Amino acid sequence: MTVDSPTTEPEITRSSRVGTAMLWALSVGASVGGIFSGWNPGLAQAGFGGMLVATLVAIMLYLFLVMSIAELAVMMPFAGGTVNYARTAFGVWGGFLAAISALIAYTFAMTSLMGIMTTEVTRILVELNGPNIPAPVLWAVFLLGFGWLNLKDRRTFFIAALVLALVTLAVLFVTAIAVVPSFEPAALLSIPANLNGNEWLPHGLLGIAFAIPFAMWFFLSIEVVSYAAEDALTPDKSVPRSLLMALLTLAVCALIILTVLSGAKPGALMIAKATDPLSTSLEVVFGKMSLLYLVPLIGAVAGFHSVIYSASRVVFSLSRSGYLPSGLSTIADNRGTPVKAGISVCVVVYAISCLTLFAPANVKIVEMLINMAAIGGLLTYIFVFASYVKLHASYPKLERPFTSTFGGTGAIAGLMMTAVGLLLMVVYAQHLSALLGCLGVFLVATVLFFIFRPKHLRADSPDEIYARALQNKSSSLTE
Repeated sequence: MTVDSPTTEPEITRSSRVGTAMLWALSVGASVGGIFSGWNPGLAQAGFGGMLVATLVAIMLYLFLVMSIAELAVMMPFAGGTVNYARTAFGVWGGFLAAISALIAYTFAMTSLMGIMTTEVTRILVELNGPNIPAPVLWAVFLLGFGWLNLKDRRTFFIAALVLALVTLAVLFVTAIAVVPSFEPAALLSIPANLNGNEWLPHGLLGIAFAIPFAMWFFLSIEVVSYAAEDALTPDKSVPRSLLMALLTLAVCALIILTVLSGAKPGALMIAKATDPLSTSLEVVFGKMSLLYLVPLIGAVAGFHSVIYSASRVVFSLSRSGYLPSGLSTIADNRGTPVKAGISVCVVVYAISCLTLFAPANVKIVEMLINMAAIGGLLTYIFVFASYVKLHASYPKLERPFTSTFGGTGAIAGLMMTAVGLLLMVVYAQHLSALLGCLGVFLVATVLFFIFRPKHLRADSPDEIYARALQNKSSSLTE
């Protein structure tokens, strides 16, 4: 049996909705920064052979994820993505907890990416003997510029996302081509082995396990397409296609960059320690030059552009459902964008960034913010998989326009893999502070929600209408 998804036409017009290519660009842009940096410490944990295996495991995990999201997004093509799935499967509190996870993932990702962008722009200005611009001024420039691109209109945003995705892929391709002449197979195996390892697995099988969280950096945030379901012209076709195309694109790039950078000079051992692995390899070829500072900047810019979009759609959906003040769900008729939701996201991110100025000098604040964003992202994956399993168990006869090839088995496997990845991530001492930070956000948000929830929740939002309609038909949709 079917449950009709309510239309959102009065709020978001169809005139400028987008297709598969634009959604692919959104997803690639959000994730590609992880190929520029973040993955390479996994080489120190597992060596090239172990990191290669960990990357293949991550590809399988994300295949489970995108297939599960594709099925859920076609059933519930609403802007809240994971929030809507958890709300339908686990009720109001399930949606709330998923929403906090998503907001942690995207607001702290924005903050950390803005920190990277600030660092790189400052380095470029120093090299060019340019002015010393205070960080808060640069933050304001980034938020105003990319906020404008996000909120001007839907078409402008997606064209910019497509351009940025293509530019980042071109940078990856050029980097691979440039460093290939210095490729030496022996350099792949330059990570020293311990007593339990060998040249391919220097830290044995355990090293593979500890490398998995780093391998996930290649694909983190690929799920942002689920928040674009209301901006898609034909979500039943374009959402699944764009997710699978993005995963294929990122997987190919990740495997190429992992192999080429590990085997080219200066080799896997040095790449494992590098802050910017692409720039480190390119310096061997071209020497030190200011132009190379643009490489990590490009990856961060692409991610920043896409993540602003995702965060604003989460806020828009929460406002429309009554979790947040209703004024934040206002849509500009001539733009098709949630302007107030986007502005609120930028204001919050600027405030968080300003608070980092008061962090102790011995705290690696950007690293902590990145880890908080990663933990939030993994928590949203847990909600996706759990929602998928719950909805299949509760409503087995519900008609599903798109069905995951892996079904409940894939979702359960993905749930277990994500839980293990999250556990491995927080094993590291430097991630413990990030975990405590996430728990603090959950605690404060839960208290506020408990106090204000009864006064504001609405029953007329599209996702609420769908969830209640599904619950009303539950007797005919169960066996």
